[in-house]
Amino acid sequence: MHRQYSQFLERWQRRSVTVWSVVLIVFSFDALAGDNNGRGVKSVGMANLSNPVTADAWQMFYNPSLLSRIHGFAASVFFVPQQFGLQELRTNAFAVALPTSLGTIAASMERFGFDLYEETGVAISLGKEIEAGFSAGTTLHYVSTDIHRYGSFSAASCDIGIAYELSKSLMGSASVRRLISTTSYGHENPPILTFGFAFSFFEQSIVGLEIEKEGGFPADLRAGLEYRILEQLSVRVGTANNPSKFSAGFSLHHNRLQFGFAAYSHLELGWTHQVELTWTGE
Repeated sequence: MHRQYSQFLERWQRRSVTVWSVVLIVFSFDALAGDNNGRGVKSVGMANLSNPVTADAWQMFYNPSLLSRIHGFAASVFFVPQQFGLQELRTNAFAVALPTSLGTIAASMERFGFDLYEETGVAISLGKEIEAGFSAGTTLHYVSTDIHRYGSFSAASCDIGIAYELSKSLMGSASVRRLISTTSYGHENPPILTFGFAFSFFEQSIVGLEIEKEGGFPADLRAGLEYRILEQLSVRVGTANNPSKFSAGFSLHHNRLQFGFAAYSHLELGWTHQVELTWTGE
């Protein structure tokens, strides 16, 4: 009996160490708000750039004004099977976007974590072209976090963004994520300011430069390239300096279906990857 109890205790202790290691990683990289990990293989493949990315429903997490560039129904499923090799850090997310007379409306649901630590998030967004070349948008987020035997708490936030086509080949954009942020445990996260440009050298390629600033943290400089090699294949690369990151990815297009893959490296944690399946309608 004593031996069985000792084995049970050892397993419990190992599980506890794993759980709290995961929780520490989650909070150290601010996964609660999903800011550093990103959503959508197009942005992740270019170091989480928002500006140069072909418009999709995931823009609600970067700059909601760019949703106005979506001209038909779109639905995407996004998976992070095991971030940095840890199955506990998995993400499943789903997003839809639909153009309406009010603008393009987008919504998403996602789940992060495992049975002992779980985050469930929902978001709704609206992006609208105000006048020719100028668009604006906003996103409302709600995240509920449950830690086994330690209770649960929630967080809500509001983002805004604008974008302006300076010319046919040059676009500028700016966004403020967490413009308003509240949590059930009384802690407020600082806003995240992003400003950047996207330039198209020719029809098949887009280059983007972006700077992001959060509170008292150093600014994050990002650069990315998207190049459409064939009608059915787009490739992407990106880099950022805070934290130091290199990313790459691709998308395969077939009629209305798209399969996407993206991976990025972290200086200390190594490589991680994500996949996406998108269907677009009329």
